[in-house]
Amino acid sequence: RIQDASGNLTASTATVSLAFGVNPGSATLGGTASRAAVAGVATFNDLSVSAAGVGYTLAASSSGLTGVTSAAFTIGAAASATAILSDLPDPSVVGQAVTVGYQVTSAGGSPTGNVTVSDGAGTSCVATVAAGNCVLTFLTAGARTLTATYAGDPNFSGSASAGVPHAVNQAATTSVVATHAPDPSASGSAVSVTWTVSPTAPGAGTPTGNVTVSDGVNNCVAAVGAGGCSVALNTVGARSLTATYAGDANFSGSVSPAVSHTVTLAATTTTITSDLPDPSVTGQLVTVNYSVSTAIGTPTGNVTVSDGLGGSCVAAVGAGSCGLAFATAGARTLTATYAGDANFAGSASAGTPHQVD
Repeated sequence: RIQDASGNLTASTATVSLAFGVNPGSATLGGTASRAAVAGVATFNDLSVSAAGVGYTLAASSSGLTGVTSAAFTIGAAASATAILSDLPDPSVVGQAVTVGYQVTSAGGSPTGNVTVSDGAGTSCVATVAAGNCVLTFLTAGARTLTATYAGDPNFSGSASAGVPHAVNQAATTSVVATHAPDPSASGSAVSVTWTVSPTAPGAGTPTGNVTVSDGVNNCVAAVGAGGCSVALNTVGARSLTATYAGDANFSGSVSPAVSHTVTLAATTTTITSDLPDPSVTGQLVTVNYSVSTAIGTPTGNVTVSDGLGGSCVAAVGAGSCGLAFATAGARTLTATYAGDANFAGSASAGTPHQVD
């Protein structure tokens, strides 16, 4: 208002200009700061102050007139609104990077500062308002609710987005039998099998739980982290070994491609331990004791004791002996021959001398 010395409103059409008298926020005064008065009143309807602060004043001036300064006033931080625009891919898998897009807007201008995106369960990322996105990596499977929180700056108040649902699925895995030794192996002997279990891209992380190695008959089980186990294969012939990962809460199970492995008959050693009585006489029963030994397991089947001249007896391995009588006198050489079975190779003892009188 342009007034005369008595305080009365004039009809002046003078141009009035506004500027900061006190500017605590080092702000810029926006809008049209000079207006022509109409009937003594200059109206400013588009002014804005670019920074929050306490104690601002405006000074009005006009050529040839005495200026005036306003009462102090406060400019508060402008309100902001934060929103999540996208979270891709959704669903994601454990260990996969998820890009979360967001925006922060305000009628009062352009907010600055940082935005934190969080699932409320310990996973978060931080980036600037201007960046518009940040990347999360979830280490466990399950349903999530994502929230973007703007921290605010000196001129804009903070705000939080509405929660956005996001699903994290188990990551796929790939299992591989790395080594199996010795190959070939003897029936019943230990075979050391090693494996790898790895997440399949885009999944990442460290699977836990157990792996079972099997040829379809015999198996061994160990933790993924052990990297291997030993299995005794008892079936002679061509075998196929697989490693099966059972999976856990965050990684799905998988079965390795089969690898070929050969199991051979286990070697045996046959020995005559005694032949009593020695010497014997014609027609007398002679008991021949024998043993069939192997590194692992228990051979089955029969042992034949012979003098090479037609005299022989047969008994099971487990019997440990058989008896034979010689019809003629003379020196003999006794041999025990193990015939073998499905898992153990046959073998023959060294010759043992025997005298028949």
